[in-house]
Amino acid sequence: LDYPVDAILCDVGQNRVIGINYHRSGRSKKARDITYFDAETLEVKAAFNLSFGLDETSSATFAVDPVDGTLYMHTEGSDQIKVLRSPDKRSGTNVRLAGVRHPVGLVIDGEGRFLLSNSGTLVVLERDGSPSQSIFNRIAVGKSFQILQPYSNFEPGMRASAFYNVPPEGPRVP
Repeated sequence: LDYPVDAILCDVGQNRVIGINYHRSGRSKKARDITYFDAETLEVKAAFNLSFGLDETSSATFAVDPVDGTLYMHTEGSDQIKVLRSPDKRSGTNVRLAGVRHPVGLVIDGEGRFLLSNSGTLVVLERDGSPSQSIFNRIAVGKSFQILQPYSNFEPGMRASAFYNVPPEGPRVP
């Protein structure tokens, strides 16, 4: 790679690691390179550059859908999420987010729903951007929030849901 990886996403379902690096491109643009690595060999499988409309002041959040491996990008304050890479040929399209005012962040839960901070409260949306019925809607959250995911790793024998939240060395018995 020409630049160091600044962020890493794990796509357990597709057995790959996604690296994102930020670097200057010209005088004011900030380019983002996305690189797909094989999770076992770390061999580069694919790479592409995003330089469309992103500048030094843009704050983008990237997330991978654990259901189908689709890679999404959300730019702070935007009412749209960009589909960067998708197995169903939606790459390059946008998902319009219904009922948001100033959304920031992006997390995708285990069912493929979008979770964002919307003017300080959590909003849960379906994949098509429509509101989702969730008990988590309207919970107060900050600008930078996380949804804890089930523990997972790339150990081939530990991918079934029975192994979620079990460390690689096995469960500890008190």
